[in-house]
Amino acid sequence: MSNLNSFLSPKDEEVYKQLQMYFDYTKEILLYSEPIFYELNKIKIKAHEMDDFKNLIMYCFLKSTSHGMNIWIVASSGHYIEASILLRPIIELIIQLKYIINKGRSNFIRLSKEFFIYLRYREKNRIQIALNIATELKEQIIIDNIKENLNRLNAEFKGKKNEDFWPGQKLKEIAIQAGLLRYYQTVYDLYSKYIHSSLDNLYQYYNPSDLSWNIKPSTKHIDEILITFFEAYFDMMTVLATEFWGHPFTGFDHFDHCLNGMKEKSLLKMESKLPNN
Repeated sequence: MSNLNSFLSPKDEEVYKQLQMYFDYTKEILLYSEPIFYELNKIKIKAHEMDDFKNLIMYCFLKSTSHGMNIWIVASSGHYIEASILLRPIIELIIQLKYIINKGRSNFIRLSKEFFIYLRYREKNRIQIALNIATELKEQIIIDNIKENLNRLNAEFKGKKNEDFWPGQKLKEIAIQAGLLRYYQTVYDLYSKYIHSSLDNLYQYYNPSDLSWNIKPSTKHIDEILITFFEAYFDMMTVLATEFWGHPFTGFDHFDHCLNGMKEKSLLKMESKLPNN
């Protein structure tokens, strides 16, 4: 992942100008990813030489960076709903990272191992799709290879369901131990319902009074989306730096100051909209 700056250009200048401070701070922290990638490459980290916990932290770093870029681009075009959907994995990441920060590395090692077991379990579906395609194309050599792999996974996970694995069933447990049960109930659960049920959010798109569809959803909550991403990224850097360097990354006092400033400005904006007593 390089030349991040080339991706982070606003798609709607009007939206960008309305929320320029939020976009600028978010862009700045995303661009900070490049020196971090450089440092990680410099110490020649290889996935097969790391334990499950370090692999998971690297996975979270890549996920937070790639999702942050997508959120930035979509939000800068004024599409609040789409940006909110992209935020859901970031909200999940906040719970995981707070657990590590509050409970310590050792408590997360077992869950890290289970995470990669869960990825292998999910691989069954992709392999089944590949088998269906190969069968339709009558590619017998490919069919034989895929079947062997699929049979191995079916034997390993016989009788298992998605709910048997973290991050499904156990994310609530992680949130409780991280002291984020309220956050899980009011934010993560809300976003999960938001993503999995379009009917719940129909009126974000549809105005029944004049029978019209909204092409461009409201931008009024984009600042909150960017702040949530910013918080997740800040926690991500704390965990990543502790694991690979043993000390914080230089410059994060500045980002902490920026984050607090963003929160304060967002709060003031919300208060200004409240009716006068």
